[in-house]
Amino acid sequence: MRVSPIGFWAGDEAQALIEAERSAAVTHNHPEGIRGAQAIAHAIALARQGLDGEAILQTIRETHEYALDEPVASLRETSRYNETCQGTVPPALRIACEATSFEAVMADCLTLDADTDTLACIAGGVAEARFGVPAWIREEVEERLRPDQLALVERFEQALSERD
Repeated sequence: MRVSPIGFWAGDEAQALIEAERSAAVTHNHPEGIRGAQAIAHAIALARQGLDGEAILQTIRETHEYALDEPVASLRETSRYNETCQGTVPPALRIACEATSFEAVMADCLTLDADTDTLACIAGGVAEARFGVPAWIREEVEERLRPDQLALVERFEQALSERD
């Protein structure tokens, strides 16, 4: 979940994969944890390049060998709580890539019998890269952040805009 900023910051796909592995290895020193972190950062980097949802899913399928073919409607019927990378990354990516808005992504994350906060964090990063965060949601979040947290977000966004 903490890997999302790497997908935004990475200058290219290769850098996203390298930095995601470095980030995950600190606490998720397991091949599945690293694979999940790389897939998330990679998906965000692809979304920032303007790829559509299906192209993102296809690239993640090929690069990270995740099964991403089950539609969200089917996931609602088959999902079971599973907090592992294998149980959260594929549905989160499917949700983020199948939806048509940031709000739809968040709503879909809540409809699965799953680790919903993890799904929303993973899918939310990809959704922000694809759609942006609606102003009304951003305003609600900003009201709840401490000043130091808001300043951190603003510094990151400023650095990102200068880099782009």
